[in-house]
Amino acid sequence: MLLAGEMELERHVGGQRIRIATATRPGSYGGGLQAFAGSGVASGYRATATALQPSRFFRLPSTDLGRLLGEWSPVARHLLDGYLQRLEGIEATVRERERLISLGRLAAGLAHEVNNPAAAAARASSDLREASQQLQEVVERLADLELQPDRLRGLVSLQRAAAGAARPPLRDGIAEANAEDRIGSWLDEHQVDNAWSLASTFTSVGLDEAWLERAARELGRIELSLGLNWIAATLLSGSLLDQIDDALGRISQLVSAVKEYLSSTVGSEAWNSRDLKSRPH
Repeated sequence: MLLAGEMELERHVGGQRIRIATATRPGSYGGGLQAFAGSGVASGYRATATALQPSRFFRLPSTDLGRLLGEWSPVARHLLDGYLQRLEGIEATVRERERLISLGRLAAGLAHEVNNPAAAAARASSDLREASQQLQEVVERLADLELQPDRLRGLVSLQRAAAGAARPPLRDGIAEANAEDRIGSWLDEHQVDNAWSLASTFTSVGLDEAWLERAARELGRIELSLGLNWIAATLLSGSLLDQIDDALGRISQLVSAVKEYLSSTVGSEAWNSRDLKSRPH
């Protein structure tokens, strides 16, 4: 009980401190509910009292206060005990409802956040299937040419150089279009099939006309078209795999964040019993 000064009552709910009240009026008190609960329903103190300035208090243990209340007015204490039991039930129901509402909002937010990387992964997977089919067709056509060993080694060397090329810096739309136009025009002049589609792929990985001139020197006219289409298909497949990996990584991060949140709110023991992997397969 506060005799002079100022005190604050606060509770810890869900890992957060919540201020219940601040009192300066003499006679204000806290920690009395346990004394009213003869049934033992209200176990432990519900709040923590902190002096905000030099203060004077009258301290009386709840057990002693409860004994005195029972001696002075047993009927009143019985009524208060029943009221506290109902209050405990109401609070438990409200807490459970708030937790379900919070989980519902979390699920809705998670579904929204996961939708973007999931859609990106689905698009990349579909494109990868198409690229793999195209790659198989080009390989079959290359096999029919029965390339000489030196031409085959040159083709593999070109592919490795393309895969290891430094990625270009970020460019605006006009600069990117101009780069694709230069590559596309070169490919078109050299009668390369799918010239403008290949131009987009080559430009995205930083290939330039110097690399193309090397390809023209090492490969014949027929081999040039098929070889560049094969290289483009391998580059595109690798890029699509990276996109899928990035999307799955984002989903994994979201799942880990939700798992950490639920562990702190629902309880680590209850949450860990769920068979949820941190990374989708």
